[in-house]
Amino acid sequence: MYRTFQSRVSAANQILQVQIVQNRPSRLWRALLWSAGWIVIAYACRRLGHGTLSVAGFIVSSVFCVIGLVFANYSVSRNDVCLTPDTFRLRTTRLISRKTRSFPLSAVSNFGFGYFSHGGPVLKFEVGGRWFVLAEGVYERDVDDLLQRIAECGYSIPR
Repeated sequence: MYRTFQSRVSAANQILQVQIVQNRPSRLWRALLWSAGWIVIAYACRRLGHGTLSVAGFIVSSVFCVIGLVFANYSVSRNDVCLTPDTFRLRTTRLISRKTRSFPLSAVSNFGFGYFSHGGPVLKFEVGGRWFVLAEGVYERDVDDLLQRIAECGYSIPR
């Protein structure tokens, strides 16, 4: 089952801004419940005492709790692309993390639909042979619609 993404395109003063939002609420809730369950188990292990089995149970359940939080972090995603005449800037905001990258526009290629053999269809762009995924599990027609709206604003991103 493919998950569509939501996008918004706006242009002003030679700057194109594209906002791509993709949320997976079921994955978020499962990950949070997973983490809550493992934190309760970690707390119970800690309360049992200071024996080897108790410490091992605490460590293992804490690791599983962190894994659940990582999945929760990646289930809520917002990517802001800011395109100026010479720069391509990407800001990725997730539930508990944020990262900003900037590339020269000439280094960006293959913006659009792609297909990961292990991950399925994606909205991506490429810089120096490395793919940056903006949305997962997308339909090609939704990506084409986004590219058409970008072109209507008078911008061309290398495809």
